[in-house]
Amino acid sequence: MNEQPALTEAELAVVETLLNLAYAAWGLADNTEDSGGEGLTVERSDFALLSKHLDALDELPDDKPGYKMGEAAKARWALRRVLGPLPPNTK
Repeated sequence: MNEQPALTEAELAVVETLLNLAYAAWGLADNTEDSGGEGLTVERSDFALLSKHLDALDELPDDKPGYKMGEAAKARWALRRVLGPLPPNTK
């Protein structure tokens, strides 16, 4: 049986950050009102919460040698031990 090692504290923190971001995005989408046409009305507090959790991704380490990573790439890099290598043709 091939058991996955337990997550490190750093990996757990990244997972928690991603879950918080997902919840904030869901809350924003759920509370957004259609204002007709192409317009949407978003609650400022929902947008602020989403922005806060996006900023948390920005705070993740950018320690992959030779690369300047964006927020999502930082999260994937932080979880590389758990996720394994990127599938082919994935950027």
